[in-house]
Amino acid sequence: MNEAVLYESSYVTGTRLTHLRPEERSPASVSRSSYIEREVVFDPSQEYQRILGFGGALTEASGYVLSLLPDKERERVIRMYFDRREGHGYTFARTHMNSCDFSFGNWAFVEKEDPSLSSFDLAPSRRYQLPLVKDAWRVSGGLRLLVSPWSPPAWMKDNREMCHGGKLLPEYYPVWARYFVSFIRALQGEGLDVWGVTVQNEPEAVQTWESCIYTGEEEGRFVRDHLVPTFRGAGLEGKKVLIWDHNRDRLPERVEESFGLEGVREVVDGVAYHWYSGPQYGNVEETSSRIDGKLLVFTEGCIEGGARPGEWWVGERYGYEMIQDLLHGVKAWIDWGIVKGEC
Repeated sequence: MNEAVLYESSYVTGTRLTHLRPEERSPASVSRSSYIEREVVFDPSQEYQRILGFGGALTEASGYVLSLLPDKERERVIRMYFDRREGHGYTFARTHMNSCDFSFGNWAFVEKEDPSLSSFDLAPSRRYQLPLVKDAWRVSGGLRLLVSPWSPPAWMKDNREMCHGGKLLPEYYPVWARYFVSFIRALQGEGLDVWGVTVQNEPEAVQTWESCIYTGEEEGRFVRDHLVPTFRGAGLEGKKVLIWDHNRDRLPERVEESFGLEGVREVVDGVAYHWYSGPQYGNVEETSSRIDGKLLVFTEGCIEGGARPGEWWVGERYGYEMIQDLLHGVKAWIDWGIVKGEC
């Protein structure tokens, strides 16, 4: 029999993913009375969903926080996340198209009304966001990069601003679809490849920050009639398109609202969701069973209220959430910002 590969993280001993020899992890070798032996049994004959990987979000705020570190330390942090030998080996990353709530104010790649999109410019992302994405790509050797918008430019919306909800005006549906293509092409020009997109971050939330509202039918119609045909026309038909990108509470109902439109189920690659409504794992399992093997991806969760250095319950919550989502059908799991900071 092969020797077991054992790692330990413990708030008692202070170990952090420390490799242990089998004899070091036997009850007899542990002096503390609080030790509880647990046995994990793997049955390779029992197969469930294929796990595509784990990742984190690459935001403007994360890029800014890392820019405050000396170059060597910044590189070390990025390697801790994305290097497959020295770190976690993240294979996914999520980043924002236009500004998000972890950005320095509201900005878009086409600021002034320009339906031709001829003025499209990555300039607002070049200081903090884009360098972080490129470094994560370099260290990982290539990521599954997921792109999510928090809001279209203000001139495309009925409230004429990027914040406080509002809706994408119907006449700009085709322009917004071409905007996705422009962003993907621009990233390709930077040596980056986009794996997929979500249609809208949290499409039922009117926020004081960047937000935009879609009903399930509106989201389905945009994907079916504009986004997917535009991708196909641009030669980007291989890009994954995920809907919802909001909480677990309305996950099954919202998917049915979009899939209820003729032809939507056939062109959508999967469903994305967040954790902020609570641990409704039954909704995750129900959705997984309804979407016929399509992708089910957890795309955002974080511990709100600021940093809590040394508090183990934070890691314990992450572990519990990940395990429950995996048990109920998720195929990839993406944390929010890889490092936290306020802009």
